[in-house]
Amino acid sequence: MNIGKMNRCKAVRLTAYGLVLQTEGDQEVLLPNKYCTGGMRVGSMVDVFIYKDSEDRPVATTLTPLAMVDEYAALQVKEVNHTAAFLDWGLEKDLMLPFREQTMELRPGSWCVVRIYLDKASNRLAATQKFKPLIDLDTSYLRPGDECEVKFYEKHEHGFLGIVDGRWSGLLFAEDAPRGLGVGSVGRAWIKTISPEGKVRLSMSAIGYKAVMEEAQVVIDRLEDAGGFLPLHDQSDPDDIRKEFGLSKKAFKKIVGGLFKAGQIEMTPEGIRLIREG
Repeated sequence: MNIGKMNRCKAVRLTAYGLVLQTEGDQEVLLPNKYCTGGMRVGSMVDVFIYKDSEDRPVATTLTPLAMVDEYAALQVKEVNHTAAFLDWGLEKDLMLPFREQTMELRPGSWCVVRIYLDKASNRLAATQKFKPLIDLDTSYLRPGDECEVKFYEKHEHGFLGIVDGRWSGLLFAEDAPRGLGVGSVGRAWIKTISPEGKVRLSMSAIGYKAVMEEAQVVIDRLEDAGGFLPLHDQSDPDDIRKEFGLSKKAFKKIVGGLFKAGQIEMTPEGIRLIREG
């Protein structure tokens, strides 16, 4: 029985309270009636999430939580007392974030980023904000320009720290942060730079080649307006390029190269020409 994860189980017995399921380890767990659909019957194979109910008994559900064991999630605080905060993670029973596992003051309605863990002593699921020792420091898999998902977990003196793709940590400088971003925010970001020490800097806008290519439509539109040809190329004066397209020469060259490879334009000594379909 994998508490805190999805389990593939077989329905072995029907009771007044629901279906009794057998896990791959031949342990039994109840799937309450409210989660039993019409197609379920003894002998059915069912995918369920297993956790412990308020009476500390393992119970199955067909609901999927916002995060499972060893995963990160940005969750909203529902209740706070002197021992713990309780977070909404998509199940009927809220997820406990013990006071000893908190790194910031929490109040109902606030958001925080946590890692889900299974407490070995009690075999209960809980959350922690003290996950920095578990962050992967090997950023050699990342490259500038890579798109990623980021969950921002901490306000930093220079901006915000975020969990990158549930594995690494990255810094978004304050000057790059959009209005309204804060702890608990989740969004798409891009790797801006990686320092020699492996530290990751983030951007909330597409950067590098991808960002430049998103402006390719500017060149296409100007070619259309000019009848399909413009007397500009990669050797043209930077001021002429900026005046025509509002782009730097470096950006223009990347765009033109991409459009050429895509077969959308041809390049001649006189300029660039739009290749029209048909």
